Amino acid sequence: MAISLAILAGDINTGRLLTERSNPLHIPQELVELIIDTLSYDAPSLNACSLTCKAWLHRSQYRLHRHLRFSDVKHLVSDPHRYLEPATARYVYSLDLAALPTTTSPCHCGERVQAWDVIARLTQVRRLTIRNLEDAATITPFVPMVFPQVTELILGKAEFDSFAQFKSFFTSFTHLSRFQLDEFDIFPWLSESEEEDISEDEDDYLEFPLLQHLTLSGRTLYSAELIDLAFWLRSELPGPYSLRSLTFRTWYGGRFGTMKAYLAACRRSLEVLELPMGASEPNITRMNFARFGFKRLARLHSISFVAAENPWAIRQYTSDCVPLTLAQIDSKSMSHIRFDFSPARGTYLAALLDLHAVDHVLSQPPFANMRFADIICNRDQAHSRYTAERAIRKGLARTVQRGIVRLDFGDFLAPLIPVEAESSASRVNKNVLTDATFTAHSFCFPGV
Repeated sequence: MAISLAILAGDINTGRLLTERSNPLHIPQELVELIIDTLSYDAPSLNACSLTCKAWLHRSQYRLHRHLRFSDVKHLVSDPHRYLEPATARYVYSLDLAALPTTTSPCHCGERVQAWDVIARLTQVRRLTIRNLEDAATITPFVPMVFPQVTELILGKAEFDSFAQFKSFFTSFTHLSRFQLDEFDIFPWLSESEEEDISEDEDDYLEFPLLQHLTLSGRTLYSAELIDLAFWLRSELPGPYSLRSLTFRTWYGGRFGTMKAYLAACRRSLEVLELPMGASEPNITRMNFARFGFKRLARLHSISFVAAENPWAIRQYTSDCVPLTLAQIDSKSMSHIRFDFSPARGTYLAALLDLHAVDHVLSQPPFANMRFADIICNRDQAHSRYTAERAIRKGLARTVQRGIVRLDFGDFLAPLIPVEAESSASRVNKNVLTDATFTAHSFCFPGV
């Protein structure tokens, strides 16, 4: 592949690549980017592309270096010269670190200093993942200098000595718009209501990032900590409301406090909500869903339900969460609903969702203006496409008749045509074919 790309660029007979020319064959830049994107996981071919010509350089270098993952702090210094060159470092967009170099790191002081030097040169990083964060107080002062452009932060496991320490670390990312929290611990835990005052520091308020997208994914997150975090975000967000997208990967043991606090914090701004199909405790369906506050989400226009990767939950409370939630939606802006079954491989989708109950809710007034109801499956479920379509037509009968259901089996979204419309189209095609055949015969055999 690398040789064919060199031949495509031309001048292969001279034994050199055309780095001095902009685009020897005048290939459209859109096509160049498409070719390079196709080779995203082929490093030798990407290297060949980067040496082909200037028009191929930026995209190929970006694909080569855009995402870096280091499973150990020592790996940062194993090849430090690779990213000491600014021309290479500027292509790194996403950085995934097992941990940041701190005083508790197993490496010695010299390696920690060298590791920070390498990280500091990656000035264009926008997406930062820290899988294990400890001793945050020692690194917080350096965050604005080392990560000046980060807009998306993912914390795998984060431990802080106090809630104030977490706030200091969080607000040091001055351009943050997306935040995902998997595991969050405070040792020792100091309740915000007892030990600390919210919004006391005016400068902290003025410099707080414009957080728009929040994801809470861990099953071990403590509700008490998350509730105080929600109260703090609600008081510190610049402007009255700015959180537009909220994702819950679990129902957090069915406790109302956590989800209620976050939905209340963004009730006037939330536009996109993602919830799990399953639950973490069987008693979730016996609770009063009205207490969550879904009815207060006045600007909500899109809601998604995602199946678990291993759908261990029994059907009774796994499927009930969806219609019980939808029954509480009262937003006049609702236009899109999405059911994502792709993580649940090898599982029949009708076993995860009560389609009849969902169809009944979607026929109610709040969903009268809904434009699309998307059902996402994975490629493994494509072999049973006919069975899935028949189950959807039967379970979501009224919704399908509205012509808004779309199916995706890992390739593209295709509309699920209502049965009556499909039959009408078949009759029209049959009539057209008959007329065309008769006309052709009349023309070819005028005496017949």
